Amino acid sequence: MRANCFVSNNPLLNEEDCSQLIEQFAHIVYPASIRTGLDKSYRSTKSCAIKESECPELYSKIESYCLDRNNEFWNFELEGQDPIQFLLYEVGDHYKWHLDIGKGKHSLRKLSIVIPLSSGESYEGGELLVKIGEKEISVPLKQGCPILFPSYILHKVTPVTKGKRFMLVGWMKGKTPFR
Repeated sequence: MRANCFVSNNPLLNEEDCSQLIEQFAHIVYPASIRTGLDKSYRSTKSCAIKESECPELYSKIESYCLDRNNEFWNFELEGQDPIQFLLYEVGDHYKWHLDIGKGKHSLRKLSIVIPLSSGESYEGGELLVKIGEKEISVPLKQGCPILFPSYILHKVTPVTKGKRFMLVGWMKGKTPFR
């Protein structure tokens, strides 16, 4: 049986790794857009792409983790990954229901990974919800612990109500779209 969402209780990134990434990228974020452009009513967050050349160990660690879990749960045909995104959600920021798979360059995405960089005590709100059938499921967010799910799973981020929420997101892709 395939898992809809895999939540690890074991950190992929330690507290120091998380702090270093926040220090390195928090000052270079810009308003994030969606396929149709900037729409803060739909997605309100700031982001920046992390180049593989800036953090080769991070890319390697995430790819290895995703491939291992994929072999355990889904067995999707994977080859490579999209650029890792660093995200900052401040008070009021959110992301409405969406899929990570879509048209064009996003059509090859197969697995989505989310890694909280913030400690749970540093913000309120910003809940990650996934929708499986009619059920909305709150996914526990623990600093450094990855959440992995197929990119066709509907998900959203509720508004942050206090503090700042820092995250990494990434996507494993294949040569061809799902068949």
